[in-house]
Amino acid sequence: MPDMDRRRGKPKKFRGRGDARPAPRRIPPPRTGLETKFYEEQQQKGATLVVTLIDGTTICGTIQHFDRDQITIEDSSGPIVIRKTEIRYLQEDT
Repeated sequence: MPDMDRRRGKPKKFRGRGDARPAPRRIPPPRTGLETKFYEEQQQKGATLVVTLIDGTTICGTIQHFDRDQITIEDSSGPIVIRKTEIRYLQEDT
């Protein structure tokens, strides 16, 4: 005897997709362009940024150059090339 919906006295409707696999999740796009836009704006303004690395080191300076994998910061001692994978976060210096 099929499972009955007690409120209506009708057989329960199965709301799933049966034995089919669940729909795969959509993968977000790898690049939205916002990161590049942020770097370009900061570079044009000449804003001083504070870059905090994964190991806790902080570097203050302006963006001299950036690409997909690294960023070059000009500080008082000269240009420093930093791989983006080593950056914990960066913020504008106030």
